[in-house]
Amino acid sequence: MASGRLLRPYAGISEIIERDLESHGVPAASIVKFSHRFANTREEAETLTGLVASRGWRRVLVVTSNYHARRTRFIFGRVFPPSVTLRVSAARDPSLIPLTGGNRVWA
Repeated sequence: MASGRLLRPYAGISEIIERDLESHGVPAASIVKFSHRFANTREEAETLTGLVASRGWRRVLVVTSNYHARRTRFIFGRVFPPSVTLRVSAARDPSLIPLTGGNRVWA
């Protein structure tokens, strides 16, 4: 599934992810796009819960930014039902330079 907020009225992060997946050999028919206008991660997780249930998925892997992974794991873990095995994977962000004390600087 390619999920992400809209960047423009006609395209968003899900379209970018879709192209990335296809360029790495994932068949277009296997990609589910989920564009949204949610204000936060919790709203996205709540809506995705419905999609996961409707498709009967029992395992979900959420890939997100490395600086967002802990918060994503916490929020999705509270929203998803215990019957769904949830994993969160942190993707490296080359434009993020972490500093000590939890501060972040983008290059």
